[in-house]
Amino acid sequence: MTTLEFLARLRELDVRVWLDNDQLRVNAPEGVLTPELRADLVKHKGDILAFLRTTAAAQSSDSPPIVPVPTDQPAPMSFAQERLWFLDQLTPGSSVYIVPWLLRLTGPLDAQALHTALLALAARHASLRTTFAVVDGQPVQVIAPTAHVPFTLQVVPPLPPAEAEALITATFHAEAQRAFDLASGPLLRVTLLQFAADAHVLLLLFHHTVVDEWSLA
Repeated sequence: MTTLEFLARLRELDVRVWLDNDQLRVNAPEGVLTPELRADLVKHKGDILAFLRTTAAAQSSDSPPIVPVPTDQPAPMSFAQERLWFLDQLTPGSSVYIVPWLLRLTGPLDAQALHTALLALAARHASLRTTFAVVDGQPVQVIAPTAHVPFTLQVVPPLPPAEAEALITATFHAEAQRAFDLASGPLLRVTLLQFAADAHVLLLLFHHTVVDEWSLA
């Protein structure tokens, strides 16, 4: 087994290894560090230390730091944003690039606290506050200074299980077909179906521009 293969095995076992003052440190869930695994760690210790030192040196190189994009002025689009924006210009109002997520939540839920958390998330991630415009003939991204996440709470009266599932399906498909406006935004919206105090279904819908950029954040 190579050192990289052994490190991959450690990750699968949720075993962490790191450098501390040039010493190898290990943290593992209880019961994971069997005598056999300890022996393998000793066997690979030298190679692991060399790998971690090389990685640390690469991370501390003179590469320019990644800095946040200024939010007080339009910024150029990424290639992914430009492609999706162009497709939206060809077929305005299309729902093809909507990414819907459905989550079933069991247990007590404070809807207001959930909305507040989503607003905090949008405040932290510029991609959740981004819309698109044309300035001097060039498409650009515009980052709003404040977060806005449309949040709809629908309290559902008691329903038989089959009717409740039908309502979830119908709401999911309806929301997935409702297009986003890339110029006005926001490009994230949320619907919360409350079936009981401890039974909710959360629908989160993003435009694909958000997902593409968020994955790079």
